[in-house]
Amino acid sequence: MIETKYVLRYKKGDIEIEAQGDKTFVETKFQELLNMMIESKKEVQPTSETVRTLSDKELSLGEFLKQKNPKSHGDKMLMFGYYLEKIKGYESFNIDDIEKCYQDVRLPKTKNFSPYIIQLIREEKIMESEQKKDNKKAWVLTKDGIEYVENYGSKAE
Repeated sequence: MIETKYVLRYKKGDIEIEAQGDKTFVETKFQELLNMMIESKKEVQPTSETVRTLSDKELSLGEFLKQKNPKSHGDKMLMFGYYLEKIKGYESFNIDDIEKCYQDVRLPKTKNFSPYIIQLIREEKIMESEQKKDNKKAWVLTKDGIEYVENYGSKAE
């Protein structure tokens, strides 16, 4: 016996949702999502594993930098730290991680990272991690650092 599979796609703006399965499941999920949208009038945040957004592709470091467009090495290093922590899920980052980011996006790196790291620490945008990473000093973003990156470009920097 051939099983019929139903697919429902909904797209509004940059939100796209797809539900697949038997007819009852798809109709039920569609009604749930419709009710969620009516109640919240915000972006739909589905929790079902079977209903997935089609735009869940991870943002690349190059795309992230292109969006933010940092000019200075300090800002680039802060953007790298943000990307590593918030997008890649790193608990902390070290100098090797920053150098690899420069290589990954094919940008010329600075010859001396220390003044930029010291400046970011002074500005309280990063702080030293309690634990080393690969036997090297590591850093984590501070709340101010996170806010700085998230608001970068939205006002005159």
